[in-house]
Amino acid sequence: MHAVGSGVAIFVDKALVAQLKFKLYNKCSNNRAVQLTIAKALKVIESIDISENSPRTVTIFTDSRTAIDSLKYVNKHGYLMEEIRKRLSILERLNWTIELGPHRNKQ
Repeated sequence: MHAVGSGVAIFVDKALVAQLKFKLYNKCSNNRAVQLTIAKALKVIESIDISENSPRTVTIFTDSRTAIDSLKYVNKHGYLMEEIRKRLSILERLNWTIELGPHRNKQ
């Protein structure tokens, strides 16, 4: 049986500050895996100590157009999407700028 996993790299000023790997349930869909990874990464970003004067920008890059589209359209609901929106809202209140990067589709 193959393991299912995902990963995240978090950079501050082009320096790698966190590298996260997650083992996921074997029957986890690709969309759920991407959403879960984004939610976990945003939670880690909340705790990164960056001086008040530094630019604070979160850019989400993914090869999942579905994940990016789901974030753009607020009529898409579900536990993970709501968790991501909650985390994004927290970051915005902490003066972070949120950008949804272009998807990196491997077509």
